[in-house]
Amino acid sequence: MKVYVVDTLAGSYAVDESGKELAFEPMPKSKNEVVEEAMKAYRGEPLQSFARLAEKLKVMNPELVVVEDDVEAKYLGQMGLKAVVEEGNAVAVSLRSRLAQELVRAELAKDVSEAPSLSLRSPTSSPGGASWGPPRSATSSWPTQ
Repeated sequence: MKVYVVDTLAGSYAVDESGKELAFEPMPKSKNEVVEEAMKAYRGEPLQSFARLAEKLKVMNPELVVVEDDVEAKYLGQMGLKAVVEEGNAVAVSLRSRLAQELVRAELAKDVSEAPSLSLRSPTSSPGGASWGPPRSATSSWPTQ
């Protein structure tokens, strides 16, 4: 079985080639924990949601795990799982197209109008090829706990 790992603002997903969700680990809900996770990503460390998902993957024991960065591939390799890097793969893009709904499901937004939008740009317009757009609602806020 081939499993794709997709990290989003809502959390980390394990999905099959058709996009069917096999496992999910949500991002933290408090602002402080979200900031800590952002700092981990900045430092090139695995996210908490990814680390929890990796434990589930170890139990699932897929023949191949597709991730989008070397940090996650190395982490999974240390767990004895075979991982390859395929940045911006079609499965990840498809799941991220539902980001607003996934943020609501993870209880990080009350409804889709509060969810931040992801606007994709051409690779020449920004170094990373993608950027976060402004919130859809001027009154949106992240839940605190």
